[in-house]
Amino acid sequence: MLAKVHLLRQDWQGAAYSCEEVIASGVYRLEPQLDHTMVPSSESKEVIYGDFYADGKYIHPLLYKEVLIMAAYANFKMGTINKALQFVNELLASYGMAHTDVTLIENKIIDLSSNLHGTGQLYPYARLFSMKFRADGFETPKNWFLPVPESALLSCPNLQQNPGY
Repeated sequence: MLAKVHLLRQDWQGAAYSCEEVIASGVYRLEPQLDHTMVPSSESKEVIYGDFYADGKYIHPLLYKEVLIMAAYANFKMGTINKALQFVNELLASYGMAHTDVTLIENKIIDLSSNLHGTGQLYPYARLFSMKFRADGFETPKNWFLPVPESALLSCPNLQQNPGY
């Protein structure tokens, strides 16, 4: 979660460091799945934080694949392209997809992020990439920010609603 904060603050080095701590721990790993959008239970070594059950499915707000996506993007932004490519290719392999090269790396990171359906973590990446994204219901730039609750607006007259709400 700290890596995501670093990414949103454009602290690429902090994000990379936070991700690499998780990766180096060896506690988590990618697990191939048929559609690779959802992990079936908390017993998976891919679940970092999760095991919430809703609508007949497990929901996991933080998965190891997300750590690899963040590590890839942070390294891409820092210019350590070979390291970013290593993370992207590890993810692609878990999906049964062919490796990529440096010319497509940013597009592959965005594509991999769009596969985070069911984790609740798709929208932060749409904000991070500051672009239209294949996310149902996401409107750019409106959804880069959340609405400020009405109770907060009423209790603090200097507070303003985020645009679009």
